[in-house]
Amino acid sequence: MKLRKLLAGGLAAVLTVTALPLTAFAADEAPAEEITGEELTADWIPKGFQDAKRFESEYGAVRVKDDLICCVRRGTNEGDEIVPFPHELSEGSELVQIKRYLLELPEEPRQEDFESNNEYHEAYRAYEDACYALGLRPGEDMAFLQKYSYTVAVFRLLPGGSASVRFSENSKRLYTFEADADGKVTETDIFGWLPDCYGEYQTYSAAHPDFDVHDDLITYCGVTNGSTGFVLDIMQEGTAKLECIMAVSCSMFMLNPPVGGGDYFIQVYRPVTAGTVALSTKRHRPWIEDDEMTEWENAYFKVEEEGITEITAEEMVRLAGDCNADGAVTVSDLVMLQKWLLCDGELTDWRSADLSGDGKINAVDMALLKRLLMQANSFAEITLIGLPETFPHSTLREITAQAEVRLKEGVKLEAGEELVVMLQNADTNEITVMNEDSTAGDCTRSCKVILDSQELEEIRFVAYAAVRKDGGLAEIRACSPTAVITVEKPRTAGN
Repeated sequence: MKLRKLLAGGLAAVLTVTALPLTAFAADEAPAEEITGEELTADWIPKGFQDAKRFESEYGAVRVKDDLICCVRRGTNEGDEIVPFPHELSEGSELVQIKRYLLELPEEPRQEDFESNNEYHEAYRAYEDACYALGLRPGEDMAFLQKYSYTVAVFRLLPGGSASVRFSENSKRLYTFEADADGKVTETDIFGWLPDCYGEYQTYSAAHPDFDVHDDLITYCGVTNGSTGFVLDIMQEGTAKLECIMAVSCSMFMLNPPVGGGDYFIQVYRPVTAGTVALSTKRHRPWIEDDEMTEWENAYFKVEEEGITEITAEEMVRLAGDCNADGAVTVSDLVMLQKWLLCDGELTDWRSADLSGDGKINAVDMALLKRLLMQANSFAEITLIGLPETFPHSTLREITAQAEVRLKEGVKLEAGEELVVMLQNADTNEITVMNEDSTAGDCTRSCKVILDSQELEEIRFVAYAAVRKDGGLAEIRACSPTAVITVEKPRTAGN
């Protein structure tokens, strides 16, 4: 089942020339605006636009060295004032400086402006160097390019100090830092180890398999090529449920991206429930009917309270009653089993359908599955609301889905327990943890979901109610009936 869909992009190809010497035409001589104060001499801190662009490609948004923290933010030239980095610093720590470097595009020299051919050719070579350093082709029309800028902020921590920095007021990313007693600063947020640029991606992917475990999270390093038109799908099957909590583009920033090229990315998955899970990647072209999907990597993991470990395919655990192998026992499994018994369908996993364990699949297994579903739904009643009944064909749209969860009479959560509500796309298996929605009542949770009808005749969703104790992994206790959204058939000529 597809966990998350990544459309092939074309953001970045590796520059063959990135460190040519800059001249009078280079963007490093673009104007800088300074707010505060101390002039830093460290050669690793960007001193101009091209410096900052190279910094972003090699180190990402943040680099820590000595007792300094350097943050680089790319933006546009709009506005005269420098937008600060929202931050909190421990006593004695400080913002040392903040500057903005504006991009000035190289200007092609005219021969009539020079007294000799040698002067003109020297100027033209400098112009070429400046273009190549910015990833541009000499002689191309640059009037349409967006005018970018870099804002560079530097913080200093005292021994034992700490800092937290955001790149904007609305940013969800929080960068955190701590200094030890000797003044050595360490980045303590996820980007202390997770790549967020091309240079770090290359180092990380060379040292780790495509699917890997880090800090009780599962990461996937991948690359797509926009020129092929393929869609990359990351798939999961099994009893453990994973939520994608972050997708980071690690492509090299280019002022004028070429058509095609590689889009490098890394995704991070957090386990929500325990069990085993199989992860794989497949690619296909969605506009081609029955396009054959090419399977790439496969990895298998066991998720427990103690952590995540890699396992073999033979160690995957099957869930009794999970006839369609989507990682949960729902009414959909009952429908699949019933159709199979009536010779009107197939079983995705016949071993999970053999609930009696006698090696046969018959009416006894149907009765056991019905009993299992009745027991599961004795915890809570879940109703999905806010989903449309129909949806246009070949449409991609974000909507808000809501789930109303009411615990059955006599059911109470114990001390340390919390209710976790998840929404699962039954066709792609993508999991989204739903948040409390105070505007709709105490029993309602909501989340944003993407409806994608490129390849489907219907889109199906299921909500699960689970219980998490003391912040650990959740255990599923109940599920909702499957909500079906009918995809409207495209109009044909004459209709």
